[in-house]
Amino acid sequence: MVAIISHMNVIKAGIILHTILASVYSTKHTSSFHHKLHQLPSPQIEAASKDLDLSHGDTPLIITGIIPKSFSLDTIPSILETYFTSQSTNEETLVRVDITPLTYTEAPIKLSNGTIISPYQLVIPINEVIPLFTASSPQERGYNAYIRLLNLQSHPKLTTLLPLARVLHLAGSNLISANLWLGDGSIKSAIHYDGQDNLLLQLSGTKTLLLIPPELEPYMQYKKYTESRFIFDETTGKFVDGSLKSTSKIVMNHGTFDPFSSTSRDHDQEFDFIKCSRAMISTLHPGEALFLPALWSHAVVSSTGLNAAVNLWFVQKSVSHRKALERHPSWSSGHFLLGNDLLAQRLYTEAEIAYRKSLEIDQDNFDASHNLASALEGKGDRTVAIIQYREAFALHRSLEEGVQCLTNIGVILKKSGDLEGAEVVCREAVELDPKSGKAWKLYGNILALLGKFEAADEALDNAVKLLRSANDKVAALNSWGVVLEQLPGRKQDAIAAYEQALRINPSYQKARESLDSLRGRQEL
Repeated sequence: MVAIISHMNVIKAGIILHTILASVYSTKHTSSFHHKLHQLPSPQIEAASKDLDLSHGDTPLIITGIIPKSFSLDTIPSILETYFTSQSTNEETLVRVDITPLTYTEAPIKLSNGTIISPYQLVIPINEVIPLFTASSPQERGYNAYIRLLNLQSHPKLTTLLPLARVLHLAGSNLISANLWLGDGSIKSAIHYDGQDNLLLQLSGTKTLLLIPPELEPYMQYKKYTESRFIFDETTGKFVDGSLKSTSKIVMNHGTFDPFSSTSRDHDQEFDFIKCSRAMISTLHPGEALFLPALWSHAVVSSTGLNAAVNLWFVQKSVSHRKALERHPSWSSGHFLLGNDLLAQRLYTEAEIAYRKSLEIDQDNFDASHNLASALEGKGDRTVAIIQYREAFALHRSLEEGVQCLTNIGVILKKSGDLEGAEVVCREAVELDPKSGKAWKLYGNILALLGKFEAADEALDNAVKLLRSANDKVAALNSWGVVLEQLPGRKQDAIAAYEQALRINPSYQKARESLDSLRGRQEL
């Protein structure tokens, strides 16, 4: 198998995958090729049981019986509608919707010039989520829409309403995130790979997935893309024609070919090649789950109508990463992702080895260089970690990456008691990117520890204005309140900061305690 692959050139393999994917997703396929497509095997099926162990799996597996027999999957749409429409709308319950122009049905869009175009992120009140997909078609609303990665940790009540107990048990204690995906079948997922093991549970509708094994990565033409986004005018409800907004982010887990091309041809030789690999096709029906090992490439098409699924990313015992790299040892990103898996397990020495292997293959790999510093920090080698963060900084490709390196150095210096050094590096961070709320937040905290309260006031004011994450914003507001208490005549401003933090997150204990303490002192 490996010998056969080594004699295939990149262009030919791109044509192979173009052909297969086009036949999966296009209605213009030839009947003979469509027939052959179904000769690709589907993953093995196994019934859920208390003895089912995914920790040694490196091949996709369909799991049945994961939903209790007493639960009716026909109730999923009504459960979702009741939950979403009953939620009060505030800053915590706005939902991000990925939208693209009607002329594009896959996301993201990949261009030959190295640009990847991600959807515009439209933010809507939570009670408008279900009507978005059930009350209008894409043509009626004027765009294709999809809700991805809705973090269920922010919706614990919904988590209990959905039949997730068994799938959560399978993921075990090393769960990274649980996410809800909602759509109406108007958007297809471009082919890509993920760095963690994945459990995908289909709740409503179906999903068809093309699954490509890690050893075919060299022939899928993965490359570094610079990300841009569509621009959408929310006032007019229309996309701005021909205009994109650069995010300066680098995306590395997408290939250059279009997996949803409407062109299809009958290529016997190419099909025979892909068939002799471990490639698979799977259609998930409601109540079925797919175990998808890390580093398997996949493309996804959802059925029309309300389509709902939950995915769990989790950390196993790095088996899927190691077996993938046994088949494909020269994959720099593969070693990097193995390092991430080990880092999540706090296996810092093993993670260091994986990151160094990644850099040995690709010395310009910023992510591996940065995370190598994190592994060294985890080992307690703070001085060496700072040097490594500086080496990573020299490779940074965006302002966000540069600021990330500098603020990490600032945190290490703060922990080491070197507040003056931390102040210098945090100033460097905010000068590099004056729009980084996280940099201003850390800078403000360092200034406060140094007793420079007026400068800290200005820094944390900037942080609150710039931060978008609710968790980051409430922490910055609490810190700002503490600083304002130290300034003459600013006690009411401090109270306002604490109250704003509690409006965003009523359970944020630090702000509650700070507010109660301040009010208690005022009453004396």
